[in-house]
Amino acid sequence: MAEPRTHHYHFAHQVLPNLAQRLGTRMVTEEPPLGYTEQLKGLWDSIGERLPAEDRLPSAGITGHRVDAEGLRLLLVQLPTPAAPAEAHFVAVVLPENSDDVRVFTLERATFQPADRDDATMLGSWADRSHFNLGPGPHPEPTAFIAAIHAKLAAP
Repeated sequence: MAEPRTHHYHFAHQVLPNLAQRLGTRMVTEEPPLGYTEQLKGLWDSIGERLPAEDRLPSAGITGHRVDAEGLRLLLVQLPTPAAPAEAHFVAVVLPENSDDVRVFTLERATFQPADRDDATMLGSWADRSHFNLGPGPHPEPTAFIAAIHAKLAAP
């Protein structure tokens, strides 16, 4: 089984959750002057510069945009296509309605892939520098990911 690539994993599981914790609601409500996508690509490249050359990945495929969806606002970050378990398809920094706290969710490539397909996912979240496995995730596309987040936030 392949190990997650350092650059990809670090960005999705450390850089973005830590940034969300530090910036809080501003990460969702205040779009950077150059836009989310350019800011995220610059951050990705900056992180890569600190890694050995063989661990660096290009920023192609990274996008970021704000989504307003039934009772929440979120910054949806799409990452380069995952190649190993625990690499994320998406990271969402979520600001639920009537809340001053953001939540961070990931949609990751699952460890075990069925024999008949290779797109099984795992829904995860980050809180207080801890990662939580929330179980099997949806097909790796934005609408399904947002629906899964809605379902988790609505659950008692």
